[in-house]
Amino acid sequence: LDAMKQHLEHTGVQQYGCGVLWRLALDDTNQVAIAKAGGIRTVLDAMKQHLEHTGVQQYGCGVLWRLALDDTNQVAIAKAGGIRTVLDAMKQH
Repeated sequence: LDAMKQHLEHTGVQQYGCGVLWRLALDDTNQVAIAKAGGIRTVLDAMKQHLEHTGVQQYGCGVLWRLALDDTNQVAIAKAGGIRTVLDAMKQH
């Protein structure tokens, strides 16, 4: 997450960062930990910054999907603007 925050302009960091988070979020405990560490905002920022990049959008949606398996995360994603961000990604791609 720190690398993603520090290198928001770098598409590769965002794509592979989201990819790692997606993989880590396969574990229920990690879903909560990622959200608590600011992962929801970080992923949404990446998706907004790189709207035209398919890989960032694909992996970003994947992370959000896994995180949303937790009820608390569902609310947090919605409050952070995640619904609009996912819809924007779908429209773009």
